[in-house]
Amino acid sequence: MNPTVRSLKQAWSIFGICLAYVIARQIIFGPVNPDQIPLYLANKAVAFTALIFLVQSACLLANADPLASAAWGRRALHLSALHVTMSLILQGPEYYPQYYDMQGILNLRGSFMLLFGALAAYGFWRLSHFQKGPRLRLIISLASSAVVVGHLIPQGIPDWFQPGDWYGKLPDVSLLSLAAIGAAIYYYWMQWRRL
Repeated sequence: MNPTVRSLKQAWSIFGICLAYVIARQIIFGPVNPDQIPLYLANKAVAFTALIFLVQSACLLANADPLASAAWGRRALHLSALHVTMSLILQGPEYYPQYYDMQGILNLRGSFMLLFGALAAYGFWRLSHFQKGPRLRLIISLASSAVVVGHLIPQGIPDWFQPGDWYGKLPDVSLLSLAAIGAAIYYYWMQWRRL
């Protein structure tokens, strides 16, 4: 099988697994209505898939396969752009009441979540247009990945520490995303140590 076709099949399979997990957690075990699949739940799956693609890119980079790494990195970037667009459509207290005060204005938690999300999106977009030296590219990769952690923390705390409240005892996608970005940081760090 053509390596590009195989890689695309892997990408679609990863997205399918992420979407199935979100649907199981949020609909089968949780209170979300199935008519939220096309945007609200798909957005969660898109964001999670983007981070898994980023881990794949970082792993391939650490294993000296820069071309395959770049392909997975581009996929991660495209899904991140889709996630930003979908999130902007959904933005508001109707979908994310935990990020707003009683007057419908962003609270501190929501402000930090959006700030770090915007910074991460910019960092990875900038990386996609940056051609100078591998060391500087790794610095941008590490910094942007660390900023993703800042985007995830306001989403997960305090829920990450209350497993008894998890739908179907399944961890929230934000916690799984934290593990994924941790893996990406690890692979970037391994690559840094080799330079």
